[in-house]
Amino acid sequence: MSSRRIELDELKKEDGKVVGAANGLAGEDFDTEIYQIYGLSVNPKGKNESVLIEINGDPDNFVALPPGGHKDTEVGTTTLYYGDTEIILSENTIKINVDGNFLNIENGVLKTDLDIETSGGITAQKDISTNAGVKAKEDITTDADVKAGSISLKTHTHSYSWGHYPGASNTGTPS
Repeated sequence: MSSRRIELDELKKEDGKVVGAANGLAGEDFDTEIYQIYGLSVNPKGKNESVLIEINGDPDNFVALPPGGHKDTEVGTTTLYYGDTEIILSENTIKINVDGNFLNIENGVLKTDLDIETSGGITAQKDISTNAGVKAKEDITTDADVKAGSISLKTHTHSYSWGHYPGASNTGTPS
């Protein structure tokens, strides 16, 4: 068995096989099947060096070593997988898919449909927003003001006109 270096371009699926456009370093162009290692799929951008292996010394019977894999992988990505669990890596993105759920980090934003549980604290440098309620099993405390709309818990007063407090028309601020 002999081998030679080639450059592989974008990979594609043909007749159920992963095929890459190959350019031999001697200048020849041809398509070749990619040897697929289970658990890793790579489909890099542009030309990537690979090794073409002739089987039984037959120059017409050959296969290229990875990049490649059993799963279809978008151009510019690498996919690590085991069964239905996969980690997809690209230039600005990490996507993790487990049991039909996802955790994505893309353009500086973490998105998930999973519950998040931590035994450590969470510190945020920006506002925390929710489209649902907030539940706490212990007191929620803050040294800052708490507001409902424009109503401040620290400075809000109530005016009254009933006779409970003679001579006063406003309550004091909360203490």
